[in-house]
Amino acid sequence: MSSTPSASYDVVVIGSGPGGYVAAIRAAQLGLKTAIVEKDAKVPGVGLGGTCLHRGCIPTKAMLKSATLFDEVRHAADFGVKVSGVELDFDAVRKFRDKVVIKGARGVEYLMKKNKVDIVPGFGRLDGPGRVAVGSPRARKSSRRRAFSSPPVRLRATCRS
Repeated sequence: MSSTPSASYDVVVIGSGPGGYVAAIRAAQLGLKTAIVEKDAKVPGVGLGGTCLHRGCIPTKAMLKSATLFDEVRHAADFGVKVSGVELDFDAVRKFRDKVVIKGARGVEYLMKKNKVDIVPGFGRLDGPGRVAVGSPRARKSSRRRAFSSPPVRLRATCRS
């Protein structure tokens, strides 16, 4: 399942989310030869950061900020501020969200380079004592899967007006 030639590291971290990249940085700071394996790291400057940065917390908070501003402006008259013609430009909201995500991903990539952590694109899995195999994200589909990222979760939503 290896997509790159064998390499030897003191520490290999699977996943570049908030726990993964911090662990990789600390291991490198302690003088250990360190690599981080990330399934989304195919494009430089875009893929590091994990579920939180790319599909979870960060993009959600960016969009929530836009929604909060929109709501505050719509109710500005309650505070004595007159406004008119308030509109939500969803394409601009998406651009803002994407800008925030890319900035964060580039920041994580910068930290990896600064701390001399090798980035290995692909899906990492434990392959025996002291071994990590790296393959394509499609190779992870099996009934005996071990992943160290956030699994999808169904949430019950309640709408309030």
